[in-house]
Amino acid sequence: MIKVLLLFLVYFVSFIFIRKRNRYTFGGPLGTFRDNAKYLFLYAMEHTDADVAWVTSSRRLVSELQDRGLRAYQVRSFKGIWHALTSKYWFYNSYLSDIDFSLSGGAITINLWHGVGIKCIERNLKSSYWGNIRQHPTVDYFLRHPHQYIRPRYVLSSNDFQSEFFASSFDIPKHRCLEFGYPRNWILKATEEERMHFIEMYETEETVEWVERLRKNLAEKVYQKVMIYMPTWRDSQRDLFTQSMDLHRLNEALVARKELLILKPHPMMYGFDNDFDYSNIVLLDKFIDVYEILPYVNVLITDYSSVIYDFLIMGKEMVIGTEKPMCDRSVILYIYDYNEYVKESREFYYPYDENNVGRRVYNFDELLKVITEGDYGLSYKDCCYLVDRFWGESQSYDSSRKLLDFVETGRR
Repeated sequence: MIKVLLLFLVYFVSFIFIRKRNRYTFGGPLGTFRDNAKYLFLYAMEHTDADVAWVTSSRRLVSELQDRGLRAYQVRSFKGIWHALTSKYWFYNSYLSDIDFSLSGGAITINLWHGVGIKCIERNLKSSYWGNIRQHPTVDYFLRHPHQYIRPRYVLSSNDFQSEFFASSFDIPKHRCLEFGYPRNWILKATEEERMHFIEMYETEETVEWVERLRKNLAEKVYQKVMIYMPTWRDSQRDLFTQSMDLHRLNEALVARKELLILKPHPMMYGFDNDFDYSNIVLLDKFIDVYEILPYVNVLITDYSSVIYDFLIMGKEMVIGTEKPMCDRSVILYIYDYNEYVKESREFYYPYDENNVGRRVYNFDELLKVITEGDYGLSYKDCCYLVDRFWGESQSYDSSRKLLDFVETGRR
């Protein structure tokens, strides 16, 4: 309790510091370097004269970023504390704890969030453990997690449709939702030359190796298709891969069709078996930036995850020679636990059926049949509908420039 009270004392003291308008602090959850904050940070380093730094609790990440020539500080170091205390603008992916809640007093906080979507989040949560905590926080929980209850000054959005969702979720006026789109989506639409330059400049060796492997597949047709399964995070934190799939049977079907399946755990998942030994199924480390992998994927298997809206940004190309116009990306919605998920885990702010496209399957046998038959095409019309609905004019992919222009205007 003494530590908690000390953090609150630091928070109130942080309001007295003079914050420089041309100094920006960036951060990500759990000591990670990913999502919108990562791409905006790198863009700001290259395209502005602002004093920018990544501030994190992870000493390992600080070392990795500094080795890549990036400015990064450990949050409990003198430089990290000073940069955070004197930065006028804070950019983060989830909560103020991405950097350090206690140093945020007086900063203009911009929550970049980590996905447009339809699932209830934050103050719209009603059921489940997290919903109860949101609606009826205990004193102990509030004192230990105050960052979850402090409203951001701004939230990044994509269009009016999503601004309604975010304004309600974060309990802020709608005009404080910045409809600029997402910085991370740039990598999905970049040219191959731009993407590889970026990856070689800023990514780990493991990520580079993954991308090279998938590029080789593209060039040499090692596999007919590359699929990725990205289930959303369940509050119960179950091992979804082994509970919802027979990996042996699935691997046999993939071998027969010469297809590769990548399993990508949610960063918040734990307890999954990482001892995979299958010829056509591989496990992607949950901390690898999947957005640099997605351009080399043909088929997305997901459920209630917002990744579908990002993935289909790449899919607005028409496949010629088909009976009806088809998209060059496909989606399988593997919603085997739909009723349970809605009842026990998460409600939807917008109707699920109206806001998802793709081949729907409700159990493993149906999933196996679809993969065995290769019957998972997505119509070009459905793809365009979903992308236009969730991104609107923010499909222009200059989110970072628009966001920094907004901040620069405020600096004058």
